[in-house]
Amino acid sequence: MHRTLLTAIFALTLATILPAQSLTLVDTVQFPFVTNGLGDVGTSDCWGWTDGNGTDYAMIGNSDHIAFVRASDGAVLDTIQLSSNGDGYYHRDMETYQHYCYVVQEMSGKREGLVVIDLQYLPDSVHFVTSYDANQTMIRSHNLDIDSAKGFLYLESDESISSSGVEIINITDPENPAKVGFVSIPAVHDIHARNDTLWAAEGSVSAFSVHDVSDKSNPQLIGRVTSASFGYCHQIWPSDDGKFFITTEETSNKTVKIWDATDMNNIVMRGQYLGTNKLAHNAHVKGNYVFLSHYTSGVTVIDISDPDVPVEVASYDTYPQNDVSNFFGCWGTFPFTKNNYVYASNFAGKLFILNWDATVGLESSMPRGPGLAWPNPFQNTTNIPFELDAVTLVKAEVYDLEGRLIAQLMDKKLNAGTYVLPWQPQADIPAGTYLVKLEAGTASGTKSVQLLR
Repeated sequence: MHRTLLTAIFALTLATILPAQSLTLVDTVQFPFVTNGLGDVGTSDCWGWTDGNGTDYAMIGNSDHIAFVRASDGAVLDTIQLSSNGDGYYHRDMETYQHYCYVVQEMSGKREGLVVIDLQYLPDSVHFVTSYDANQTMIRSHNLDIDSAKGFLYLESDESISSSGVEIINITDPENPAKVGFVSIPAVHDIHARNDTLWAAEGSVSAFSVHDVSDKSNPQLIGRVTSASFGYCHQIWPSDDGKFFITTEETSNKTVKIWDATDMNNIVMRGQYLGTNKLAHNAHVKGNYVFLSHYTSGVTVIDISDPDVPVEVASYDTYPQNDVSNFFGCWGTFPFTKNNYVYASNFAGKLFILNWDATVGLESSMPRGPGLAWPNPFQNTTNIPFELDAVTLVKAEVYDLEGRLIAQLMDKKLNAGTYVLPWQPQADIPAGTYLVKLEAGTASGTKSVQLLR
């Protein structure tokens, strides 16, 4: 499915903002790491939990264990030893339900399968409960997600195209997981579940799908989108109201995409975002904000109040060495805390505890008043208006949907004022849809325009 008619509204009015005003460092916790052919590795994903007293805790996967950290002071309170053989990245994924943490991993060895850990004794300790493996199908898993409202856990069991799928686990008795169903999905890599709906990113087949899993024994496909222009469809996460969802493609020069799901029979792309290093990993949506683990660019936050024009409003660079498009730096983020913490994990053994303040600096970073890219669609020239509050370095580039740079329109410092930026494509540029990316200081916006020939 794709859009055949593009909107002509182009809200790219921007002003400067310092990202650290909204996302600031509270603490850094260092864990051991190793250097192998993949780089400095040892730490994988992170998650969080808040106890009944309102205390926030972070949890993070490490080379041979999972660690539990108090956010307020960075204290490592306890660890649970887990498998450590067979995966050079030491991949672990975890989520919580009630006062339990559930962990999957791509390693073999000690405590294989779905691991259950009791958190109720924090801050004193955590307790290993069990390791569950129904029919020897869950020894290794890349990803899990929990539908907390319904009490079901969904576990990615195999990424092969022929036998790939998602195990459905009943956890209403949290210490005794029980497999109750299976969803067959080709090449599934990452999933999200909420209110008996399952979203799936289908990795190597460049697709994503949405499933009705209210009947655990008979899941039904609701909708599926595939495109040869996608990269590796890595991860998917819906907005709080379910009207939109975000996909990442973990492929250099492939955008983070915002999809309109108000009509599941006609899922359409609304907006796109290209980060500095042009390689995003995972996305989590909280309110109007998307928190991205963006590898070497660190943590990036974009505002999707207008889904057609996502705007970067904050960032924290967890990997200041460089912004190369490669698998270093920030692996995961977790923004769903009670006390405005954001957790971020780095490959090289680091947990970053950040503070998120949505009220600082955002007014100046948001688009103010829509500009009109005219004409759009166009044949010869389209014009993009924008406005600056202060002297700002402005960079404007055009990309095709494969992420290839087509044109550099501007890279210079401008005074405060209103401007119109023309784009007249060269004669050898074919008809199609293109992305105009405008950066003003540390704010940015991206919008589609359609060239006719």
